[in-house]
Amino acid sequence: MKTVVITGCGSGFGFGLACACLRAGYRVVATNPDIAGLRERIEAHATADQRAHLDVAVLDVRDQDAVAALARRLGQTVDALVNNAGYAVFATQEEADLEQIRDLFDVNVLGPARTTQAFLPSLRERGGVVVQLSSVAGRMTFPESGFYAATKHALEAMSHALLCETGPMGVRVRLIQPGAFATAFYDTAETVSPPRKPTSVYAPASEDWVRWREDVLEDPQDPMLVIQAIVRSLDDPSPYEHIPVGRDATRILRLIDAIGQDAWIQWSL
Repeated sequence: MKTVVITGCGSGFGFGLACACLRAGYRVVATNPDIAGLRERIEAHATADQRAHLDVAVLDVRDQDAVAALARRLGQTVDALVNNAGYAVFATQEEADLEQIRDLFDVNVLGPARTTQAFLPSLRERGGVVVQLSSVAGRMTFPESGFYAATKHALEAMSHALLCETGPMGVRVRLIQPGAFATAFYDTAETVSPPRKPTSVYAPASEDWVRWREDVLEDPQDPMLVIQAIVRSLDDPSPYEHIPVGRDATRILRLIDAIGQDAWIQWSL
């Protein structure tokens, strides 16, 4: 039985993926900073036999010692790592709280770096796979999304380098690029992002920015599309896959490929 470690399982893609991987026959190590009630919620979606293969662990991807401790406990048993934990802060370059942005990078960029470093010895040994939860934002930006998009651009660069470094050793890499999906992502982002101030020099443009983003993205789509795409990718023998998921992600990335990044930026002005 193969073992998959998933970060950020408290809700959204991570929670759904933990349930789906159990049903698909994996041993699942579901991690989250707060695991109160998490085992019970996942087990509610599994059979008795499947529940026996669930391991729930406290893990904040910002905590190097905790990541290392989990890797030591699991040893050379990990076949797949899904770097799902992450969140968004939306703010203009001028008005963002840079300490808050530091934490964003700690979770979204250094978090996957920590877990990948910790589990690579097992993944090399077992011909495993690293799944990176990027975003359509890994290839494009909206106003106020620059810092969040920068974390996903960084993750994409790290993933490409990881493939070059470890692909010859048998490690496979998947880069998942969702569009808009019906998870807690936007609610969380609204909670942690600074409120728009009526006195801001950017206030007159903010409504246009929102309309443009809503025009480009789809209404929130079914998260199972992303979860199913990840599960399918785990046993695919291909060394590398970048996987846009959702009508909006597919459409936007095809357009950027067709017209180029510079033209996309000019079109957005």
